Amino acid sequence: MKNSPKKIIKTTLMLLASCLLALIINYNFTMEIINRIVYIRDSLMEPLAITLIILQAVVIFSIFKMFISRQIDKYSYYIIWTCYFFILAFVLFGRPTAFRKFNFNPLDILNGLNNFDSIFIYLLNILAFIPIGYIFRHKGARNMLLIMIPIEFLIETIQYIFKLGIFDINDIILNLIGICIGYIISKNKDLLKIENTSSANKNKDTVI
Repeated sequence: MKNSPKKIIKTTLMLLASCLLALIINYNFTMEIINRIVYIRDSLMEPLAITLIILQAVVIFSIFKMFISRQIDKYSYYIIWTCYFFILAFVLFGRPTAFRKFNFNPLDILNGLNNFDSIFIYLLNILAFIPIGYIFRHKGARNMLLIMIPIEFLIETIQYIFKLGIFDINDIILNLIGICIGYIISKNKDLLKIENTSSANKNKDTVI
């Protein structure tokens, strides 16, 4: 049976999006992590980067397919969340600076809207926290904000105290926007069905 044009277009778009996200993640996080752990000769950097981009693209493509089919096995579900929180922890606390600085001016966001690099960072701050909103999909918006606002301030305080970044009110605003987007998209919705892999529970799938 031949694939329909619609399915081919959808698969192509997923592949392109997966490759783009893999490039962004590899450039901003993966290679930085590797450089912190091991020394790599310059001659090996390019082939290593290409290999990692391909592997990450495959993983991201698999995640896209999972959400489209709305079905996932239990172990993959927890592995994905573990990887997400590991990457998020590195982004928040894994890149120390040599100084302490703070910014309490929320209007400072507007100053960066005419700069592509700043806009890119703003988008990353929003996108990185969208999955957090999914966690609160069955909770009230008020409860979500009462929990996440103090946590956001705690994150920024830790970054300031231990020189892991600057205390920036704009980061808090952008992260909360991402959380709210994730909450609105997934509110009271069961987006995935977790398949129990054990034979004893194979008929007891969990909807999440």
